Amino acid sequence: MRLDALGILDNAVIPDKKRVVTIIEGTPSSRVPGEFSRRSPYKRNYIKDTIVNLKTGFSGEQLVMDYEVKRLKKSGYAERIEHVSLTDDSLGYDLLSFEEDGRYRYIEVKTTKFNISSSGSYYISANELKCAQNKNYWIYYVVDVESDNPKLYLMKNPFKDKQIHLEPISYKVNFKL
Repeated sequence: MRLDALGILDNAVIPDKKRVVTIIEGTPSSRVPGEFSRRSPYKRNYIKDTIVNLKTGFSGEQLVMDYEVKRLKKSGYAERIEHVSLTDDSLGYDLLSFEEDGRYRYIEVKTTKFNISSSGSYYISANELKCAQNKNYWIYYVVDVESDNPKLYLMKNPFKDKQIHLEPISYKVNFKL
C-alpha cells in the first residue's frame, strides 16, 4: 500500500466500482453539539431507515476490509483479518485486524452516505464504548460512502483521552413487577 503526498490510497478498488479513497488519520477534537432545534413533525419509517442503515454500514465495512487488506498485504496478516460483525454482534467491534507487528487492531466502522466538512457524529452502543476503553481500538469513520471519492477517517482510541463528546441519547429502563 502506498499513500501519495495528499494521503490518497493508491488504487483502492471496491467491487464494481473503482474509487479513490482519501485516508485521514488523526485525533478528533471534542465538539459540544449546539442547542436542540425544533423540527417539523414527521413520522419516521423505522423499517426503511433500518434497511438503508444496514446497507450503508455494510458498504462502509467492505470499504474498510479492502483498505485493511491493502494496508497489511506486505506484513502477511492480510489473510487473517476477520469481518466478525457478520457472525457476532456482541463483540463491540466490526473487524478484527492487526498491526504490522502482529498485535490485534479492533476496528469499529461507522459510515455515512453524506459528505461532512468540519464535524461529524455517529451512534455508539454501550457495549462498543466498553470495548473501546481497554483495547487497541480504532474508529474508522467512512464519509460519502456511495461517491467515487469517499473519505476514511482513522481514529485510534478516541474515547481514552476524552477526544470526543459523548451525548446520552437513550436509556434502558429496568424495573420489577
